Amino acid sequence: MEDSNLKAWSSKSNELGVALNKLSNQPSRSNLLAAKTQLKQFEQQFPKWMGQHKRNYSYQVKTWSNRLETLDKLLSYGERVVLKIK
Repeated sequence: MEDSNLKAWSSKSNELGVALNKLSNQPSRSNLLAAKTQLKQFEQQFPKWMGQHKRNYSYQVKTWSNRLETLDKLLSYGERVVLKIK
């Protein structure tokens, strides 16, 4: 992975982690929306960051992609069941 992509990926990963931790510690509609926004931004940039890495480590990139999908599903579940937002 190129150094610039690695730095951007690391920064966005940390921002997403902070948003998810805040949602976990303080479940609310605003924290949910912040976490979903961070996740969407991360998902949009993910293919760009992983372009070259995917050539050599396609299984690893696919695994990470599946984890992002799982996070999205968990946020949707929390939205419906825990926060009861429709």
